[in-house]
Amino acid sequence: MIRPSRALGLFLTLALAALAPAARAATLAGSDLIGPALTPAIGAEAPGTTLDFRGTFDALRALRAGKADAAVIFLRNGETLPEVTSGAWRMIRMAHQPVIVAVNRANAATEIDLATLAGLYGETTDTGFDTWRCLPASTLTQGPLAITLNPTGGIATAYFRAEVLGGKPFRKTIRFANDADDAESRATTTVNAIALLPRPPRSPALKVLAVADGRPGKSTKAYAPADSDVHAGDYPLSLSLCLVLPVSRQREAAPCARAALGTTATNALMAKGMIPAPENLRKKFAQTLDS
Repeated sequence: MIRPSRALGLFLTLALAALAPAARAATLAGSDLIGPALTPAIGAEAPGTTLDFRGTFDALRALRAGKADAAVIFLRNGETLPEVTSGAWRMIRMAHQPVIVAVNRANAATEIDLATLAGLYGETTDTGFDTWRCLPASTLTQGPLAITLNPTGGIATAYFRAEVLGGKPFRKTIRFANDADDAESRATTTVNAIALLPRPPRSPALKVLAVADGRPGKSTKAYAPADSDVHAGDYPLSLSLCLVLPVSRQREAAPCARAALGTTATNALMAKGMIPAPENLRKKFAQTLDS
């Protein structure tokens, strides 16, 4: 038999529990371009997570307003956030999206710089970019056939336009491909072609050029899009996919953050041509989320 005092105590405990707000499920915001790749993994490994993939700017706004617990966003090579610099937020560059510059093997060049790419792809009055003589090492003399993906086909084209063309329009002669396979197919059958791809070419008829930054104050050394050079930030045409979260919310964000860094999500990113951060770095970050 429960004594009246204990019964009253039990009643009050249950009443207070009923009145207490339910624990809020974590919200992960992020880029709309990466949402389809991450959603299945996070849904399976962190069920109950609210996913809000509407874009990098919206994700940052939600994180700053306290409406999200973590975000997966794109940042430029070497770019960071003031909250990360101050220590209020934590960040890991979980993967990288390089822009691969591929040419037909008939092209003898082995490297190219950003200024030449800007001349080949951007509107210019310099007629020197109307033929491959703008890159003497190519040994070609025809007019270049410059190819990139349709801007709706992913982030690579939009990033290239912002980073290399300064947001200015593409040349009217640029050929826009439907996807990477379409771009590669066009470049394979045209000796004077150059293509921007979100992944390395699969055809042996194409080769990858090393890229030098060459802008004032930047290195003139050309780097290939090898994993190590992309991770180090030496390859100049690469976007970072970053997981960011406030230190004050890291326990709540831990399940979805671990899922975003896990094997299933990483494999989905690799299928899109992205280069994941080394496994030991991803695991180390994940292990500290409960601390």
